[in-house]
Formats: sequence, C-alpha cells, structure tokens
Amino acid sequence: MQNTIEKYISLFSGLIGIIISGSFVISVIYDWGFYSVFGLNFDIIPTSLSDHFRSALIWVPAVITGVLAIIFNEILTRRLEQGLTEEEIINSSKNPDKTKNNRERPFKIIPYIAIVGTLLWVLFGDNFRGTLGLCLFITWIVFSTWCLSHPRIIERGNKYISLAIMFIPALVIITFISGQDRAISIFNTPSKNNSKIYLSDNTSEEGVIVRTLERGIYFSKNQADRLVFIEWRKIKKIEHQLKQSPFEGVLCGWFQVVCTVSSKQLLTKNSS
Repeated sequence: MQNTIEKYISLFSGLIGIIISGSFVISVIYDWGFYSVFGLNFDIIPTSLSDHFRSALIWVPAVITGVLAIIFNEILTRRLEQGLTEEEIINSSKNPDKTKNNRERPFKIIPYIAIVGTLLWVLFGDNFRGTLGLCLFITWIVFSTWCLSHPRIIERGNKYISLAIMFIPALVIITFISGQDRAISIFNTPSKNNSKIYLSDNTSEEGVIVRTLERGIYFSKNQADRLVFIEWRKIKKIEHQLKQSPFEGVLCGWFQVVCTVSSKQLLTKNSS
C-alpha cells in the first residue's frame, strides 16, 4: 500500500514538473510572438523568468475555454447519439456506407478549409488573419502527416517521434500566432485599453499599457508610433479606464431595444 502511494506521489510530482516546464516554454513562445509585432527581441527586453510565467495568466484562460468547449461538445454529442459508438451508429443505419461517408466528410473538408485560409493570408495579408493560427496549426498537421505517411517511413520510423514532429511544431505555430494576435488586438482597440500614468516628476501620460513587467511597463502614448519602457520607480500612480458593460441580453446589445435606462445611457456614451 505504501509503495503504491509513493508511486502515485512520484508520478504526480513528475507530472507537475512537466506541466510547469511546458507552461514556461509555451509562455516564452507566446511572448516571442507578442514582442515580434513591435520588432523587439528578447536581447533588448528587460524580462525575467517571473515575467514569462506571468504570461500564462493571459493564455491559460483561452486554453481552459477551449477545453470546456470541447468537453461540452463531446457530452452533447454523446447524448444526441444516445451513447452509441461510431461503429454502432454506422452498422445500425440503413445505408452504412453512406452514413460512414457523411460522418467522415466534415473531417475531410476541414484540412482544405485550413489550407485555403492559409493561402488567403499569404496572398492578401492580415485582411485574412482572423483564424490564421488555427489554419496554420491544421495545415502543418496535414503536411507532416503526408510527409510521414510513406509505408517505408512508417515501417522504419518511431510513432512517438512522428507524433512529436506532427504536434510540437503545430503547437509552436499556434502559440506564436496567438501572441501576435494579442499584441495586435491591444492596438486595434486603444479606447478600451486606455490608461493614465502619473510619474514621479509630477507629469502624466495617457496611452496604452502594452505589457507589465517585473522591472517596469511598456507604454505607448496616444497618437504615438513607438513604445516607451518606464521603470516602476518612476511611476507614482496608474489610472485605468473603467469598462462597465452590464449584460442586458441580445435584444438590447444588438438592436438596443428592451434596455434599462442605465444600459441606454451606457450605449449612448459608448457611441459618442
């Protein structure tokens, strides 16, 4: 019994170590993509290990949301399919071959959509950037699967190495693009990210806090095309713009009907 407990403790400790190490690597790649939008490299950015670990607070919620969406889709699908397996669903249909093709068709179409999305971005740039990370993720998996699908490669290769070749670069790609998308979104919505900084020399600046670091902040002044690094010792106070947005339902949000007085005032204020 004691050996079993020690085994599980050792396994749990190893798993925690892998998660922490993996999270740090993902955070570094995410920050790499984030700062690349501004043309900055790690050799000139005053980051520390804690800054990269703090980056996990940005991307972890998105991962959790994605996992929850997958779980919701899985349990809903299982309920609608009455708990039947894929083989049971196909064999119990009147036309098994047609049913099999219909169920496989979406998975066959997705790679083509991803490749087309990637090509549109290559041809027309960031006008088609919306799903670039996901498209590149799928495109790489499709490409690497094709490269590794030769019978001789399958026979002589190692399946774990093949899986690593398929998924590690794909994970790097989508993490890097996600970091870039985060940086772009900050400047696409400056009014939602506006802050006022009071400095120790009794001056103040208004603009966007691009990133908070252990040693200071990266700040972009309004109507400016450059970043400024301000050390914490030079900052007296920071004021953030409040983002009060009560949810009043779709009818109010989309059509501005059936709204309360406070919501109408808020909508009028935001539109002015």
